Amino acid sequence: MQDISKKQADFARRYSDAVVAMLDSVATLADLKAEWDANGYATGSQPVGGTDWTIGDDAVQSVLPACTAAMLNSAVGAVESVRDAVTANEGYLVVMKP
Repeated sequence: MQDISKKQADFARRYSDAVVAMLDSVATLADLKAEWDANGYATGSQPVGGTDWTIGDDAVQSVLPACTAAMLNSAVGAVESVRDAVTANEGYLVVMKP
């Protein structure tokens, strides 16, 4: 019979690495959301310190030509939903860290 234990261990390692990378990305996204909120980047945000920091289409399209400010706002909201799901399941995910 063929020994598949190395293949199984390799999968477990790759899966663990991917989960850890995802958790790291979620942490980075949390930091970016804090910056988003603190600077009032969202469309319709109140000025912060007397300055309107709202990110408009020109700023977005200078790095993402096919994207608009509204799309960026929607993406931030979508990521928040993902972050909520990760947070709700964090107990199951942190066990994947070596």
